[in-house]
Amino acid sequence: MAAKTAKAKQPEESPPPPRRTRWWLQPGLWLCLVCVTASVAATIWLPVTLPDLTTRPEYQFRMDDTRVTAPPTWVPRTLLADVLKAANLPETVSLLEPDLCRNVALAWERNPWVKEVKSVRITGEPALQVDVAYRTPVAFVEVPRGLYPIDAEGVLLPPNDFSISDTSRLPHLRGIKSQPRGAAGEKWGDPVVVAAAQLAMLLAPEQNLEKYWNRFSFVAIVAPEVGANAVAADQLLFEIETTQGSRILWGRPPGSDSLEPTAAVKLARLQDYVNRFGGLESATGPQRIDIRLFDGISLQPLRDVRFR
Repeated sequence: MAAKTAKAKQPEESPPPPRRTRWWLQPGLWLCLVCVTASVAATIWLPVTLPDLTTRPEYQFRMDDTRVTAPPTWVPRTLLADVLKAANLPETVSLLEPDLCRNVALAWERNPWVKEVKSVRITGEPALQVDVAYRTPVAFVEVPRGLYPIDAEGVLLPPNDFSISDTSRLPHLRGIKSQPRGAAGEKWGDPVVVAAAQLAMLLAPEQNLEKYWNRFSFVAIVAPEVGANAVAADQLLFEIETTQGSRILWGRPPGSDSLEPTAAVKLARLQDYVNRFGGLESATGPQRIDIRLFDGISLQPLRDVRFR
């Protein structure tokens, strides 16, 4: 049988190398160039071709028509006019101005009656709506130069916005040796003032003098004498003076020290004493009433005690 002759296996031909496309002929590159060119052209020409809507009458708005969160009774009714005047804002603006809301917010933040600007927005009417939180006075600080209203954080409020009759609607703070360090809208800068303001807010909650202040015939919160060295707020000892001259040794401001009875216990002791004796004065005159003790109160005729 004849042997089969094996055919020699022919080597396979390798595929030709891919053709190189020159870089400037890449389709992706040209697509990017077209997009960039179109963007640049739109940036340059669209502002020229589109109408300027900021001057249209339907987008003009009188700033004195701004809607603002209803203020409490203490805030002057001229607040909106005061804000616009202080910020030197124009009488009429376009609601399409890009920085309008930001500029309006800054104007309201500068007013001493405004605690926080929550939002400034353009409504669908269209109109401008400003939502703010207001500061609320809690006491008047008696200093040689007069009476200064403050809020619960010791921020000075505009004294000229208060009438003479307003000074009897809030507790008074006496014995404050410092002076305000800034203008209205800035903090007094004295921790004694802040602590006294907290006590005033407790004794006249929501400016209600009838609940405690008038019931116990209080006339002023008396601050402690503080030396050159700084004293922590929870170490300050306050007294309260009555209309007849008695002194209530209240102690530390609210929430400062658990080693004293709570404010509720102190007030209950005063109420119990008034119920039993008809007032905070004794038959012989003003007295010192210490309500800081855990087991009761301590009484002593005021003539036997030297106060400041």
